[in-house]
Amino acid sequence: MEAILQIITNSTLLVTKFIRDGLADSNEHPPFFDQPLYEAEVPEDEAVGTTLLSVAARDPDEISEVRYSISEGNWGDAFFTDPGTGDVILARRLDYETSKKYNLSVTAFDGRHEASACVVIYVTDVNDNPPVFDRPIYRATVTEEEDQRELPRKILQVSVTDADSDGGRGVVFSLSGEGIDVQSPGDSHFAVDPTSGEIFVRKPLDRDSPEGRPVWALTVFAQDEGGKGLVGYSEVTVTVKDINDSPPVFKQAVYRCNVTENGERGIFVAQMEAEDRDDPSEGANARITYSITKNAIDEATGRLVFGIDETSGQITTSICCLDREKTPQYSLQVVAMDGGGLNGTATADVLVLDTNDSPPRFTKAFWRAEAEESEEPFIANRTILNVTVLDDDEANDFHFEIPEAYKVAADVFTIEAIGDGIGAIRLAKPLDFEDPSQRSGFEFQIVVSDVGEVTAEARTASSWVEIRIKDVNDNAPVFKEDTVEVSISEKMIVGSAISTFVATDVDNEGRGKISYTVDSQSDKLRQFSVSNDGTVKLQRPLDRETVPRHLILIKASDDGIPQKTSTASLIVNVLDENDNAPRFSRKYFPILPENQPSRKIIEVSAVDDDDTTRGNGPPFHFALDSSSSAAEIWSLFSVEHNTTGDNGQGTAVVSSLGSFDREMLKEYHLPIVIVDSGHPPMTGTSTLVITIGDENDNPMNPGEKRVLVYTHKSISQETQIGRVYVNDPDDWDLVDKTFNWSGKPHPNFILDEDSGMITMVAATRRGEYFLEFLVHDHKHSQYNVKASVTVSVSYIPERVVQQAASLRIADTTDDNFIQTWYYLVNDSVPSKADLFRREISEMLNTDADNVHIFSLKLSQSRPPVTDIRFTVFDGYYFEAGLLSALLMEQKNVIETKIGISIIMIGISECLDENVPCDGSCTSKLVISDEPYLVDANRTSVVSVNVNVIPECACQANDFSIANVKKQTACSPNPCKNPGKCIREKDGTHCACSKGPPGPRCQMLTRTFEGSGYSWFPSLATCDKNHVSVEFVTVHKHGLIFYNDALALSWERGRFTSDFILLEIENGQLRLLTDYGSGTIQLKVNGTENLADGRWHRVDLFLDTRSVSMEVDHCMTAVVQEPHKQLKGMFDTSSCRAESQVPLTADT
Repeated sequence: MEAILQIITNSTLLVTKFIRDGLADSNEHPPFFDQPLYEAEVPEDEAVGTTLLSVAARDPDEISEVRYSISEGNWGDAFFTDPGTGDVILARRLDYETSKKYNLSVTAFDGRHEASACVVIYVTDVNDNPPVFDRPIYRATVTEEEDQRELPRKILQVSVTDADSDGGRGVVFSLSGEGIDVQSPGDSHFAVDPTSGEIFVRKPLDRDSPEGRPVWALTVFAQDEGGKGLVGYSEVTVTVKDINDSPPVFKQAVYRCNVTENGERGIFVAQMEAEDRDDPSEGANARITYSITKNAIDEATGRLVFGIDETSGQITTSICCLDREKTPQYSLQVVAMDGGGLNGTATADVLVLDTNDSPPRFTKAFWRAEAEESEEPFIANRTILNVTVLDDDEANDFHFEIPEAYKVAADVFTIEAIGDGIGAIRLAKPLDFEDPSQRSGFEFQIVVSDVGEVTAEARTASSWVEIRIKDVNDNAPVFKEDTVEVSISEKMIVGSAISTFVATDVDNEGRGKISYTVDSQSDKLRQFSVSNDGTVKLQRPLDRETVPRHLILIKASDDGIPQKTSTASLIVNVLDENDNAPRFSRKYFPILPENQPSRKIIEVSAVDDDDTTRGNGPPFHFALDSSSSAAEIWSLFSVEHNTTGDNGQGTAVVSSLGSFDREMLKEYHLPIVIVDSGHPPMTGTSTLVITIGDENDNPMNPGEKRVLVYTHKSISQETQIGRVYVNDPDDWDLVDKTFNWSGKPHPNFILDEDSGMITMVAATRRGEYFLEFLVHDHKHSQYNVKASVTVSVSYIPERVVQQAASLRIADTTDDNFIQTWYYLVNDSVPSKADLFRREISEMLNTDADNVHIFSLKLSQSRPPVTDIRFTVFDGYYFEAGLLSALLMEQKNVIETKIGISIIMIGISECLDENVPCDGSCTSKLVISDEPYLVDANRTSVVSVNVNVIPECACQANDFSIANVKKQTACSPNPCKNPGKCIREKDGTHCACSKGPPGPRCQMLTRTFEGSGYSWFPSLATCDKNHVSVEFVTVHKHGLIFYNDALALSWERGRFTSDFILLEIENGQLRLLTDYGSGTIQLKVNGTENLADGRWHRVDLFLDTRSVSMEVDHCMTAVVQEPHKQLKGMFDTSSCRAESQVPLTADT
């Protein structure tokens, strides 16, 4: 029973549904398709798995489930259906060319009933087949060198088929391969009609190499779809038929061959070979025959000398017995001709090889040579003479000998072949002119063979040789005694003879002149000299205590060339004289506390440098110096002689006679007289410095301090700059004091609360800083006593530090130099540094604040020696040379006004003779990164720490461009005036855009009107100096230059200042120089007036032994060439002067 329910909403029918109840439905109806025929088109390249169409069947029975399948027409299983949906799906690739249509029968089955529908699938064609040529290879034949006027000419027709639906329509043909120029088709040898497939030859073809080829291989292509589709190809071979157009060509233009002389007829000479590029299969085009068109004729027989096989081209001799000495070479012309009459030629150069059939002969019958006698060490095989031989033969094996009959010569000499026809006579043993058996020389015979040995059968020749021996200076002088030992007193008078050396020389038959010298390295203090007769004398005083034993090397040199020298030893034992006063045995530093009663202070002993084994020493006697200018010493101290002290050598017991106040005087100097037991006795005075120890017995008062900090670079580390100062006479009372900041600590400074030391932190900038502190003295119950410190930080460029002026002062410590407060007067006074700045500023007419003493350092403590470096800045930095000159000029004034003793201007460690270097010496400035602090109560200076180190090398200024290039760094700046230093790969150079034109921007010339002068740095300290000056003047009198150390040196109790002076006097040059032993004067005799308004040059050569002067390169020297018996002469007296340095010179 069926009921129909209609659901109506808003009067609109939405759904109609059958509601079944009662009995269930049964499968009683078959399925049926909506249409009997389904059709679809599919391109043959459709992808497998594509759904082509869908067939659907209906079944009235609701419970039925319809399943689909292909029952007919599915050839090759090309399709399948989805059993549930009826979709027809592609199962494999289709091929239009195989099957263009499929008629399928699709069945729908509901489990009981089935129905069928017809499905037609049309396969549409796509282009998937390339064109196919009707042949795999096409062949054509073309005759070479066709007439261009008959070209292009068709040689082939190609055709293709295409399996695709268009049947090959729209195919485009093209060519590639040999003879095809893709870039320029107009230059191709072949072409194809792109539409018809006709192939043409466009140019004449050459079959013959190297440009042509017998077969041309091409590829023809066919592309469908108008040249945009698939491509097919086939091979094309074009064979070129030969014509006789290539002549035979020999493989070589010239054949070089040889044949041995004296050979039989028919001997092989050469193989001639020609090549014809024509086709050998085309008749006689490439068939070659050979002939000789230019032959040689034997003059004796009239026959041809050579023949040739016309087929093989082999050349042989036609006659026997060629003679190289008569005709050493032949030139033949050979022709190769092909069957068409074309020919080629070549040359055969025949060299006749030699056989040894001629004897040798010397080029001279007598050979002469002079040989120098041998020197040690003997070098064997030295060539004395080369002899030459001739031989008409070419192949010779020369062998030279000295016959056994000349055994003496054969023992000394050898002879051997060293080249073609050259024999070298060489030394086997030394030549010695002094040997009587050799003095007259050698005369002997030599023999040569051309077969490698001298035999009875060999062809030989002989000649005579004379060798004279030349005497050379090969023997050094021989001392009669190699070692001499003497003992002399240290009091020996200068100029006294010590010993005499005698040497002889066998060279020049014993007539040579021998000169004697003292080896400077063995006598660095120049204390000994030797005269021309070998007598050694004392040149400077001896001191046994300095050098008790001398080993002096005496050199004897001959006058030969090269000069020979021998050495003997002089041992000088210096005997002691009692010439040294006794002194304290060591340095004593006693401290006597203040405010203490009388007491023993110290017991001192003595030593004596003299030889105590000779009685020149202890026992010693001590006493307080009665001549002392300080009479109060006698009332304050006592000195008692203790005879038993120091094991009976004697001592002095020093005691105080009362109490002392350090604030009155911090130290006392006791002159103690010491007498030894020598003969006669020597008396010396040693000063005992007694320091009064401090006691905190004075209260403190507020104080002010100024700190000067100088730096040559940014401050990279913490630096101590001095202690906080309060006005307190006590200076050993730090244990009773503590120090604190007054208020907030300054970020650039650190305070040590126990010592009061102020430390400046790294990276503190230039400028002035004001610091305030509070000081506590616990012993005196003083608290919050004010102390202020002003810190000035200044920058000095490193180049200024390197080039600043310097001086060394004695008897003044570095802190005493800057001290301003004196407790004895309880007042402040200008420091020595302030007075020095004032004096320098007045000399330069500038402000004292412009004078910067940036380096201050104690170089020796007892007695005190202080080094000072300063510069002056008044818009620019003053040159050190100018400042040093001012110091030299005003030295006495400065010493008097300031109260200092200047012992050196321009600090150098190279001024003392042979200390520390024997010869050249350079003072090198080394700047330390560690600052140097000098603290003097109310003033402290943190200075640039500079050290001077001696280097044993000569660093004379070299202003050449090459030397500037050698510098790799621009710091310090090598450029002058000012020039800009520029770094490059190979060094540096100076850019002088606005400065003088020298390599370092230095001035090259100076002009003076008569009253001016220029200051320059002093010459370097070198053991060898060469100074050159060029000048032009019209004045007959004037100074050219003057050089001294610009640095006074206090040496051995005296100031030393060596100098060089060059001047023009009456139009002539005059040189004055002093090495410390006396002035040397040089004048050049005979020179013309040099004040002539023209440029002149003077060269000075100075070393430790001699001084010479040369004018204008000695162009005026008189030269006389050697002639016959006259010797050559080179007279330089008109342009050169020379002098030896006095023996007592400090050289």
